[in-house]
Amino acid sequence: FTLAHVGDDATILMPAAFCNIAFACELFMKAILFTTEEHGDSTSIRDHSLERLFFMLPSNLQARIKNEIVVSDANPASFDERLSNSANSFERFRYAYEHDTLSMDIIFLSAFECVLWRVARELIVDSVK
Repeated sequence: FTLAHVGDDATILMPAAFCNIAFACELFMKAILFTTEEHGDSTSIRDHSLERLFFMLPSNLQARIKNEIVVSDANPASFDERLSNSANSFERFRYAYEHDTLSMDIIFLSAFECVLWRVARELIVDSVK
């Protein structure tokens, strides 16, 4: 990935990598929805909002994800607040190079992606064995 400065600070970010983490969260949730048949009509699963996709998941999986996520930073925001603030990260970051400033809660999204990966793997891959 090409390193790029995003914003006025001195932090070097990798927008393509961050965009892919947000996109992975979206795809893992869609895979879980298809596996659990909780997606309703086919148009609802076309949504890109991480927040709306999360709330389409079965309530037991929502609770499990909230329970298993480990976010090791000093941000006092709740899971729901951080998810809401990250809901459109993929859509924003796929064109990161077109913005002067841009922010993403990469610590939250990385932890969220790890839990979603475990849940999706358990439901899809491990159930086939």
